[in-house]
Amino acid sequence: MKKILFVFAVLAFSPPAAADYTLQMQQGLGARAAGDFPAAEAAFDAATRAAPGDAQAWHMLGLMRGFQGKYDSALAALDRAEQIAPDDLDIAVSIARVTAFAGRYDVAERRIEAVLAREPELAEAWVLKGRIAGYQNQFDAAKSAYDKAASLLTPDVDLLVAYGDLARAQNDETTARSYYLRAVALDPNSADVKDRLSGRERENANPWTLSVSGGKSWLSRTPAPDWTAAEATLDRDFGDGLHLFGGLSYARRFSTDDITLRGGGRAAGGRMAASLELGYTPDDAVLPEFQAFTTLTARLIDGSGPAGPSLVVLDGQFRKYAGGNVKTLSPGLDQYIADGRFTLSLRWTNTWDTTNRYISGWSVGGLWQAIDRIGLRLGYGNAPEAERGVVADTKTLSGGVILGVTDRVTWRIDLSRENRQGGYRRFEAVSGLAVKF
Repeated sequence: MKKILFVFAVLAFSPPAAADYTLQMQQGLGARAAGDFPAAEAAFDAATRAAPGDAQAWHMLGLMRGFQGKYDSALAALDRAEQIAPDDLDIAVSIARVTAFAGRYDVAERRIEAVLAREPELAEAWVLKGRIAGYQNQFDAAKSAYDKAASLLTPDVDLLVAYGDLARAQNDETTARSYYLRAVALDPNSADVKDRLSGRERENANPWTLSVSGGKSWLSRTPAPDWTAAEATLDRDFGDGLHLFGGLSYARRFSTDDITLRGGGRAAGGRMAASLELGYTPDDAVLPEFQAFTTLTARLIDGSGPAGPSLVVLDGQFRKYAGGNVKTLSPGLDQYIADGRFTLSLRWTNTWDTTNRYISGWSVGGLWQAIDRIGLRLGYGNAPEAERGVVADTKTLSGGVILGVTDRVTWRIDLSRENRQGGYRRFEAVSGLAVKF
């Protein structure tokens, strides 16, 4: 906040030759104060073109990109700012902040420790140190850092919001709101504080997500015609880790059509998360008449850096066919690696078919966040799969690409090849789009 006020003061006395730069910086700071990060980014971007050697223009551009999740381009702008002004601690703090936003907590911790080594009584750095600890659910360490910051200055808006967010993360809503109310008394126009008081966090400004997809399967080693499928899902984020969703699925298999009604939800809190999806197919020609999918997740180890959080997972499925029920339990492990850039998933699949015959298998998968907006997925499994109530060992090789087209639009394509023991081979291609609003 002090840095922004300083920039305002400098701009107020800028010479006429810097009019374009001054105008763009003023517009950017005004948009940032109003919480309009895209407009602020555009203005600061224009300011860097008007004054490419100005560190603060690059600094503000990097922050605005970071607030929108554009981490790679944000850090590129902040690195440029640091090259111009290598001794500016505010820029160093901002680099650590955006690095933490990107989930690279060990790098962010090293960055902020380096800042504190240069200036041990920089309150802003202590607040960020606490933020980084809070992001990793290290609540005691977070509070200790905030208390250190409070000993160095009269609590300002940023520190009060940090205390409030810490209380909210521990499900203490009463304490959280008391801090937010103190913060809004200091800055009645703060969009961040208003969002928190209304229960609408910045990242939840677009609570609805509409997902649509369509795909085709090409079969071999069988006279059956190829398959087609389509799906639409509407998801509502209610905040505090709660999602509810519903949708329709269409499938044409073996020359018959099935429409499935789907609904369910996801909930997360603390170290636990759970999800449940139910599906009903009225005219169950091929698909099960009723199906249920559930997942339970528990965080075992927080971790950071090269070895990130470790989660134990239990997946469950129940499918009711005309000839009986198929049940599956799949315990496993999800391991985050390299600051969350890579996720390794392992599953041990245990299935009981309609005659209660037991078949087991396994699968392994990986998701690599290549850059901020592109994810690459690859998996292989040798596990039982049910088709029309008949369970058989199936070898599956799958992969895909996830592309963040914009902050609110995601496109993906998935490819897979199945080899069903004693049955068909299938190659499937699916493309889907998700839009937040």
